[in-house]
Amino acid sequence: MLSPSPYNIDAVEDCELLVLNQEHHQQLLNEVPAFVKMVRVLDTKHHIATQKRIHASIGMDAEEKYQDFVTNHSGFLQRFPQNMIASYLGISPETLTRIRKKLLYK
Repeated sequence: MLSPSPYNIDAVEDCELLVLNQEHHQQLLNEVPAFVKMVRVLDTKHHIATQKRIHASIGMDAEEKYQDFVTNHSGFLQRFPQNMIASYLGISPETLTRIRKKLLYK
């Protein structure tokens, strides 16, 4: 049975989206070895990213989170609005503004 997602997902850039139901997903896993490999790679990347987000959430202050974001995702700084970046980092937009201003004048 299908149920609505608890998440609201917005595409902020043009993209192509592939939607598979469970039956088609399982069929691809059974019939296409390259799909199995792709899913395995994506699952591994997702697991690593999740662990990094958890570590940042409990082990870094706001400035460290932002500096880590700049180091690892510098290309996103111009692509996404500051309120989205703040939300991703789990900080308020005002805190992000203060951090950016502080780093600018260092």
